Amino acid sequence: MNRVKKDKQWLDPVFLLAALGISTIGDWIFLIALNLMVLNKTGSPFAVTILYLLRPAAMIVTNIWAGSLVDRIDQRNTMIGLDLFRGALVLIIATTANLSLIYGLVLLIYMASSISEPTTLSYMTKLVPVEKRKRFNAWRSLLDSGGFVLGPAIAGLLFMVSSLNGVIALNGLCFMVAALLLVKLPRMKVFEHEMGVSGKISLSLLLEDLKAVWHFTKTSRRITVTYCLVGLLMVGATAIDSLEAAFSKNVLYLSDKEYGFLVSIAGAGYVCGALTIIVLNKRLDNRLMVWGGATLVAFGYVLYGFSEITVQAAVGFFLLSFFMAWVQTGFNTFVQQTVPTFMLGRVSSMYGWVEALLAIVATIGVGVTAEMISIQGSVMVATQWMSGMVVILLGVFLIPKGASRK
Repeated sequence: MNRVKKDKQWLDPVFLLAALGISTIGDWIFLIALNLMVLNKTGSPFAVTILYLLRPAAMIVTNIWAGSLVDRIDQRNTMIGLDLFRGALVLIIATTANLSLIYGLVLLIYMASSISEPTTLSYMTKLVPVEKRKRFNAWRSLLDSGGFVLGPAIAGLLFMVSSLNGVIALNGLCFMVAALLLVKLPRMKVFEHEMGVSGKISLSLLLEDLKAVWHFTKTSRRITVTYCLVGLLMVGATAIDSLEAAFSKNVLYLSDKEYGFLVSIAGAGYVCGALTIIVLNKRLDNRLMVWGGATLVAFGYVLYGFSEITVQAAVGFFLLSFFMAWVQTGFNTFVQQTVPTFMLGRVSSMYGWVEALLAIVATIGVGVTAEMISIQGSVMVATQWMSGMVVILLGVFLIPKGASRK
């Protein structure tokens, strides 16, 4: 009986990781194929840019209320339903030529993904024991980096033997397979009765949840500062990455092949960073991974932003990707261990809403700056801003609680 229970404890996280890994690889295949589909239909780079704005737009629409839903529903069944829903929408995209319909369906897919992310975070926090979370998160980072590396490679191979529509349809099937794997997982406890909440999601309930998250923010200083650090780091990364291709082409004068090699170096750095955590997970402290990693990620971006030769850019890419794996793994573990599980969905969703809003503003800002000054000048300013924010927040984090009042 005990052996069966131990086997179950070991297999459940494996099934969850497998489902997440398949979805991640499918997402990369879908992204590349979708970009090419829209570009082929319109011939307009701006039409492709719209696709990149749909994800943060979806987060703004959904994240403000998604957390209230996530904390009060059966999370396993929700993940299954969302995967099936996304799979069905992707299959529809593979069969249509209407650009407006494609944009609408992609927005719905990203909205479902915005609900799925806090749902998955909350579910895995309940599923994985405390002592195994860091290692689990490291494996998840490895799968994410594997999707980053394998997704484009698989997409390239599929383009040789299939049409764009066929490749997109494959992504729909990936979501279906992920849903089947999630069926194997156990249902987890819903905390609704512990919060003293009954009834359906309503405006008054959303306002209560906003007050609860605000109270948590005011009374959990170090958690809030850490959230701000990682959130602003991701905002800066999103804005800088939006100019990545233009920077490589117009500043470094790279060919398509050389640019592809540069992206591969970033993927290799992420893989190496995740593998390092898996090997050293018991020796690495979460604070070191988050704060030390964030400092080196910022340094990597500065190295990349001020580069004028390919070698310097490659070193910066590898460095920032390597330690980004540290930041994301350490941060996920930190959140799971410090934010109360019963309100994890609301906290992560509402903070994610703010992050998405800032990401849109920052992306537009660096784009306008690139037009007014230069691409490299815009990237330089963004990387220095990122470094400054990391230093300021590190200083705030290191100040003992209550020191400012004294």
